[in-house]
Amino acid sequence: MPSLAATGWTIDQLRQAQKWVKHTHEVIAGCKELLLVCVDCETRQRGYIATGDRTFLDPLNKSRAQVTLLADKLTGMVSDDPSERLRMQAVGKYAKNKLDFIDKVISTYERTPRNLSL
Repeated sequence: MPSLAATGWTIDQLRQAQKWVKHTHEVIAGCKELLLVCVDCETRQRGYIATGDRTFLDPLNKSRAQVTLLADKLTGMVSDDPSERLRMQAVGKYAKNKLDFIDKVISTYERTPRNLSL
């Protein structure tokens, strides 16, 4: 009987480990998605600056909302671990700072006179 109990305990430990591995992969996937959305925001900002075409700004505004949602979701996913939560809050803050910087670049561009004869 002791080996049967040990086997049951081992199976339980394996299931717990699998659960945490799956959770880790989900967090990593969420981080990758957040990074992609931030890169998309940068790309749309550059498209607007390069062309002056405001159609680049509409998807940027949608992506901005997605950054906030993803950052909040990721922070919630790691809420069980204080150190991970702090790191994820820092990532969310960085992403929001990036959006603020994009806004400043766009604002500066819109305030700066351009020589249209170029």
